[in-house]
Amino acid sequence: MIHCSSALVVAASLAFLAGCYQAPFDYELYDDTPIVKVEIYYLPASEDALNKIVHEFADTNGYEARVARIHPDELDFSIMLWRPDSMLFGSTPFQYDLYRFGVYAAKENPIPAEAAKKLADDLLAKFEGN
Repeated sequence: MIHCSSALVVAASLAFLAGCYQAPFDYELYDDTPIVKVEIYYLPASEDALNKIVHEFADTNGYEARVARIHPDELDFSIMLWRPDSMLFGSTPFQYDLYRFGVYAAKENPIPAEAAKKLADDLLAKFEGN
């Protein structure tokens, strides 16, 4: 017999796990060349601040997101956002305050070029607003 409190714990655990789920990512679903690129100058106050900006943008635009350090002792990051029609990939390969992003169209049902340009502009605005 399951007690009411046990059922609540199970339900809460399942809800938490569902919220933590990220859709699987497959590079093969996207073109190899970006259709739009954008450079963003931004020096994050902290890793948490960068995560907040990226995840707010992702939530607003229907993307899954991942921010990862490129090296554990440095402030360089790679950023990936993906959804069925497009992927945004950015990194700080040469200097910590310059993020170079590309918008990559999906091979099937790709994002239109105009929409990709608007996404890049919105991403730039999001960083500039913080």
